[in-house]
Amino acid sequence: MNTRGSLVLVNSFSDASNFDIMVINSAEREPSSFLGDQFYTVYVSDIFNNPPPAGSTISFEGSGECEALTEVPPISDSNKAGAYATALAVQTNDFAQSLEEAANSAPDKLTVKLTLPNGSFITETYACRVDRCADDPAQFPDFSPSPPACGQ
Repeated sequence: MNTRGSLVLVNSFSDASNFDIMVINSAEREPSSFLGDQFYTVYVSDIFNNPPPAGSTISFEGSGECEALTEVPPISDSNKAGAYATALAVQTNDFAQSLEEAANSAPDKLTVKLTLPNGSFITETYACRVDRCADDPAQFPDFSPSPPACGQ
């Protein structure tokens, strides 16, 4: 009996500050902001490129007119090295508010949160690009011509 076959030992940290979250778009780059109706890949790994421990969770929280359409089940026990990857679908509510209304609203952003089984967590926040119309287009001379959705 040969017991030396293939053993993979994955060490993992208990402090979330040793992990990193990276979101990649379809062009295989980290976006400066999220666009609506787009799919992204979320990668999570520790400083040695190992996945988080089993039972860790990844959650998404949107604010303003930006939200995640994806839910991620708890991370299962994985006996392989390499970052954990999951999908993220983003939706923005374009033209729901005017530029003036949005000035007093919550910022359009989406936060990705990794929580380890011991409660330690990290977050990474991304801005979302949301298109809006102007109630008074004269206040925004660079906003010309108005998009068809603005009905002006």
